Amino acid sequence: MRIRLPFFYGWLVVAAAALLAFLGTGLFSYTRGVFLPALAETFGGRFEVALGFSIEAVVAALFAPFLGRLLDLYSPRWIMVAGIVSVAAGYALLSVATALWQFYLIIAVCFGLGMGAMGVLPWQKVVVTWFVRRRGLALALGVLGASLAGIFMPPVANALIAESGWRGGFETYAWLVFLILLPVTWLVVRDRPEDVGEVVDGHRTAAEHGPAPGGAGPPPLTNREALRSPAFWAIALVFSAMLCVLGVVLLHLYGHLLDVGLTEAQAAQAVSAMAIAAAAGKPLVGWLSDHAGVRPTIWLSLAVQAIALVLLAYSASWLTALTAAVIYGVGYSGVGSLQSLAVGTSFGSASFGRVRGLMTPFMLPVTASASPLAGFIHDVSGSYALAFLILTGLLLAAAAGPLFLPNRPAEVAAASVSRATRPAPLR
Repeated sequence: MRIRLPFFYGWLVVAAAALLAFLGTGLFSYTRGVFLPALAETFGGRFEVALGFSIEAVVAALFAPFLGRLLDLYSPRWIMVAGIVSVAAGYALLSVATALWQFYLIIAVCFGLGMGAMGVLPWQKVVVTWFVRRRGLALALGVLGASLAGIFMPPVANALIAESGWRGGFETYAWLVFLILLPVTWLVVRDRPEDVGEVVDGHRTAAEHGPAPGGAGPPPLTNREALRSPAFWAIALVFSAMLCVLGVVLLHLYGHLLDVGLTEAQAAQAVSAMAIAAAAGKPLVGWLSDHAGVRPTIWLSLAVQAIALVLLAYSASWLTALTAAVIYGVGYSGVGSLQSLAVGTSFGSASFGRVRGLMTPFMLPVTASASPLAGFIHDVSGSYALAFLILTGLLLAAAAGPLFLPNRPAEVAAASVSRATRPAPLR
């Protein structure tokens, strides 16, 4: 069945992906730091609660290889629907949890499995399938939804907690996820362009530039072939560093700003300003990666994040903290899209789910340990400054990774080789 629209249907899929990012990973990631002090009062200290979020990361990482394989074999839309139901149930159960073990169990099962099934990997698999020529921009606009959640939701979370407590806040989240994401995902998302009579990049683009080269991309890889690729380990190095830094900042920045003397309102405003900067930077990152390539874009992102962390470590005023938060927002604006772009560039869309999922467990030791260690450093020293400086060194070490990555999509490279080796037509 062909759906006729005045624009490429793939952009509607991107809009649905942005909404998934807003009410999925964005809502969960950007506001859990706001909930952290209240949760710590109920379930123990900040370390205990941060450990729960790391348990969620461990479960998600162990689930990711299976999820990636499922996404390559079956319908991502059905998988996302299951994840939405799981996450909505998780928020509802959190709102009535009374013991730390219940918190851990809900976070591990409902969010560790559910957030993976409705989160970044499934919708990016769909977007990678829909786009080749403007893949960087499409991925960047999708993750823009998470940054928009960071802009609007920390103050909303503050207001919810003040009005009805953290339990009422989680109950509200449950209804938002279920009543909005479920119908949008079912009605809008389509796994492949062919499902609505379209082609990769759209009929209009194909008419102007020729068919998209996605069909000429490399064949699917086995796990062993992926693990033998230097690009696999380079991507894992770079993005385990970026994601562990992001996890620490999202969870602990709010508390850090309170520690240095900011008010709750100022701290929430800084988190929102960071998200605004990230949202503004995402289209730029998408454009830059499509035109300059994935390698220089990653290097620029690493450098800007490192500068911001040093400023955060020594922030002692509202202006310094706000400046550091904005700089970090610009720096991490591409994290959510650049990893998937790097995987697609290096391995092609046919292997995207397998490679992206297989990579996650190898990144786990870094990504899962960073937030609890930052909480431990705070509990021992009374400050997050040392944690931010250690993370700065990790980002600088990761700058070696892009040297092992190609700079253009694997499908395009394969198509170029195919055209170059194709016999000339008889005259």
